[in-house]
Amino acid sequence: MKIFPVALLFLAIFISPVMAADDTFPTIFGVDFYPSGARFIFNVEPDENGNVNAILPGAFNPDSVRLFKSTGARIQATRKRRLKWIPDLLVELNDQIESQKTSVSDLICRKNSLEQSLEILSNEDNLKSMNAADALKFITESQKLRLKTEYELAELKLDLEKEQAALKILQEDLNSRRPANDEYCVEITGIASDAIQIEAFTNYASWSPKYILDMKSRTGDIETYMYVDVAQRTGLDYNGEISLHTKNRDEIITDPSLNPVKVAIKKEKPAAAPVRMSKAARNDMVMMDAAYLESAVNEEALGSAAPTLANAIKETISDRVITFDANLTGDGKNYVFEPVSMTLLRSTPEIILIPEVRENAWFIANMDDNNPKLIPGNAELRVDGHTTGNIYIPEFGQGQQKITFGYADQITVKKESLIETTGVEWFSGVSSSGYKLEITNGTEEKRVVTVRDRLPIPTEDKIKLEVKKIEPAQKSKDAENRYTWELEIEPGKTAEIVVDYKLSFPSGEELEYRK
Repeated sequence: MKIFPVALLFLAIFISPVMAADDTFPTIFGVDFYPSGARFIFNVEPDENGNVNAILPGAFNPDSVRLFKSTGARIQATRKRRLKWIPDLLVELNDQIESQKTSVSDLICRKNSLEQSLEILSNEDNLKSMNAADALKFITESQKLRLKTEYELAELKLDLEKEQAALKILQEDLNSRRPANDEYCVEITGIASDAIQIEAFTNYASWSPKYILDMKSRTGDIETYMYVDVAQRTGLDYNGEISLHTKNRDEIITDPSLNPVKVAIKKEKPAAAPVRMSKAARNDMVMMDAAYLESAVNEEALGSAAPTLANAIKETISDRVITFDANLTGDGKNYVFEPVSMTLLRSTPEIILIPEVRENAWFIANMDDNNPKLIPGNAELRVDGHTTGNIYIPEFGQGQQKITFGYADQITVKKESLIETTGVEWFSGVSSSGYKLEITNGTEEKRVVTVRDRLPIPTEDKIKLEVKKIEPAQKSKDAENRYTWELEIEPGKTAEIVVDYKLSFPSGEELEYRK
């Protein structure tokens, strides 16, 4: 086995050079970021003969290249293959990788050499031409040398594993920060009598707004902090003014139109046979549709109000734009900026308990009508400085202004069923039922708590609902027998709600509860 040809072949394959390009790119004049993608504007100088020759990184779409506020010029853009480009920001990291590759290659060559030596020492053919004395001496010496070689090989393999792991980490770091499409470039040629500006669009850029909403539980005031997350992987560093647009560019515009709608008689389907429930199953049944009630809260939870971001947002009929100075690298690193100071939003706090959904309360902010709306984005919610959860704030109008800020764990409810009886009264079936709610305010302040619950709705005339007692009286009741109470509870105290009712139905029939 010969080592040198193998080692040379390995070196040729493993350390294939990635050359840094010495391109000089045009100066960036400005950048417009969209939720997905960004438009760069470049200043380009023609040569003394009026010829335009410029190179853009491969992250830009050649079809998007056009003149920007320039007249009397003509340009064309073409995508071309190139050696992979290493921006100045990543040259040092790339050099580290090349050095690490050399170290790994050296260790692999040494490992191959030691393995070859062990193979020679283990070859029994060497003993065939020796006499007994020489063979014994050879065996003794080769055993010592073989043991030493095996120790060296074991240590070298450990070193090789460490160096290969370090190389992998460096390579993954470089790959994650490389400019997009760095095996291409966009070549721009043309004719211009003077300096021109060129715009080009890249899909490898984005920004998103993020919020911290900190609600004061006593007053309902919400301290609102807006910050933005910006990143781009063009390979071009930029220090200057950027504009963040809340709306993506309209690539294809369609005409407004409305198709007619037709209506016909729907064919009736056979009714499904009712599912009858045993008394034991009915006793275990949750009489309130938890999913419905929780969605009833959450339907109002995502609407929001927003601050007027003084001098930070310009609003047009189709877009809102945030403009500020930024320093961005082109390696995809996420930068967080806070272009807007804290703004105070006004709301009325509400604590809601729905016993059949959960034992502790929701904390709701009812926003004032005069609060403007937020730009859609993710928000971290806090109550009195403590994080409660996260929501996404979509684009909402002025009339949908509630935010669920989380759960009030110290305000709880316990629901106990009253004694339930089922029997016959004057040839009629009778089901007497009811429950008691115990609402506890575990906070150190007096709280107003809204409690929501419901009674069954008879779907047939032969079923009669008689409410025997409700104490205290409800604040409101809707057409679907959903009741709302509003209780003021002292700190550390417990309030009760008692509901007692009776259902009458024909003797011999059995009630079926449907959600």
